Amino acid sequence: DKKLDFYFGNPRHNRVNDFIYLYIRIFQIMFKIEIICIGKLKENYFKDAEKEYLKRITRFAEIGVTELPEYGYLSEAKAKETEGENILKAVNSYMFALDGRGRELSSEEFSLKLEGLKNTCSKAAFVIGGSDGLAESVIQKADFLLSFGKFTYPRQLMRVMLSEQIYRALTISNNIAYHK
Repeated sequence: DKKLDFYFGNPRHNRVNDFIYLYIRIFQIMFKIEIICIGKLKENYFKDAEKEYLKRITRFAEIGVTELPEYGYLSEAKAKETEGENILKAVNSYMFALDGRGRELSSEEFSLKLEGLKNTCSKAAFVIGGSDGLAESVIQKADFLLSFGKFTYPRQLMRVMLSEQIYRALTISNNIAYHK
């Protein structure tokens, strides 16, 4: 098979990675990623961009998006608490919480973090809070606080940016030239 000859002949791969790649492909063991967010995407351009990155990610991992309800009609504290409870019910895996107080990673560091997770667990969840942020209960239970910098981004844009960074990280760990 020319595809396998090319793959095994590629000096960018080592034999251990070759074995892992074939094992995953043969047995279809895919890393699962879930993006859990408060609210829905409203603008078509955000929907289209997220859809494109989610489609690209499926080459490397199973990906899903869970949209939880917003509680904007409640007080800020009650809304955060209710949204936090819903988030914690939805997460049953390693949890990244996106928060400005979290750790900033380069794309390469993020790729290494995901690659390490793929070797230790089968699922990861990324949590994006509502307009008032994440409840303290979610912050406390998160396995990793991830920051995209000190800027504040709209939640809809953050979903697209997160999807792109997940795709970028997966291309880096699979030696695909997208990230260059």
